[in-house]
Amino acid sequence: MAKNNDVVNTKKKIYKQLLDRILFLEYPPGTVINEKQLFEEFGVSRMPLREVLKRLEWELLIMTLPRMGSIVTDIKYGQVIQVFQVRFEIEEFSGRLAAKNITGVQLNQIKKISKNVTSLINEDQPDRRKLINADVRFREILYSAAGNPILSNVSRYLYNLTMRFHSLDFQESDWDRAIRTLDNEISEIYQAFIEKDAIKAGRIRKKYLRENVERVKKKF
Repeated sequence: MAKNNDVVNTKKKIYKQLLDRILFLEYPPGTVINEKQLFEEFGVSRMPLREVLKRLEWELLIMTLPRMGSIVTDIKYGQVIQVFQVRFEIEEFSGRLAAKNITGVQLNQIKKISKNVTSLINEDQPDRRKLINADVRFREILYSAAGNPILSNVSRYLYNLTMRFHSLDFQESDWDRAIRTLDNEISEIYQAFIEKDAIKAGRIRKKYLRENVERVKKKF
């Protein structure tokens, strides 16, 4: 049993690191995944690494080509728009559920994230990774508060499909604008949760997603 747990934990570690490299554009679109280097880096056999790559392929973040191996997929305008269309409904539903079920501990966690986001304005060197990580932590609280594991898994999957756009957006956009947008969203959601207003919470989630779509349209 202990050995099986070690294998599971190893695959989770590899998955998380490769996912971060793709989503934060350390592996930009078109990057060839060098399996030999990864074997050496992680000190694993082929099987766990191949399973992780299969998962990333299923999540549409890499693809396998004959005689080339695995490469990171392009960020496609049409696909991003389609994913956002689905996220509109799912994230609105998630916001409504979270407003009904959120705990005091989770509200305090959201307040802490809001303070951390606001503090980024004063940093001399913009750090998009910190901002995106704050966005991820905020959404993890929402998904947890919603209390529906199936919904949470689908939401994470769809979020990852649009997150590379966020990484690109934070690279190119006005830094203060990016911070204030996330800070405003967190503040508005927090207030809706305090009021236990599920409809309002859902509408706020949808509103900020629509703003993201407008930025996607302008970029492409």
